[in-house]
Amino acid sequence: MNSSRDLERYTTQELRVALNERLQISEIPTHKLEEELLRREKQFDSVYRGVPFIGNKGFADRVREFLVFTAKHFSVSVEDLIAKERNQRLSDARHVGIVVAMKVYRISQAEVSKLFNRTSHSSAIHARNAVARRPELLEEARVLEAKWINYNKNK
Repeated sequence: MNSSRDLERYTTQELRVALNERLQISEIPTHKLEEELLRREKQFDSVYRGVPFIGNKGFADRVREFLVFTAKHFSVSVEDLIAKERNQRLSDARHVGIVVAMKVYRISQAEVSKLFNRTSHSSAIHARNAVARRPELLEEARVLEAKWINYNKNK
């Protein structure tokens, strides 16, 4: 059990309990628990630091959670999701995230562009067009939206 991916099956709360009690989860040593908690905290903190938000605090918290959820769905970090990089895998994840965020939160193109650290509303227009042109991205957007809705229903 050498990879942090092995720790993905545990919730953050389970990891904290194990660390706080200095117990081990199956074969996971304490230092691995500490590293994984630090990695997750950095990922969540990057959302709070790096992205300008609109609306009230409650809305901002929900949108931040959506970014983390979207990043996890695509197995990328939040930093990668909102980065300026333009490789195809990250762009596809970003485009799907933008489209789903606009639909779920009913926010403007300019607002969703800010959320994903883009400079102009034209990024949201391009994302919408890119998803509409590619059936696999359209299906991924439907899957992400359904998962997000179910996730919020089960809270």
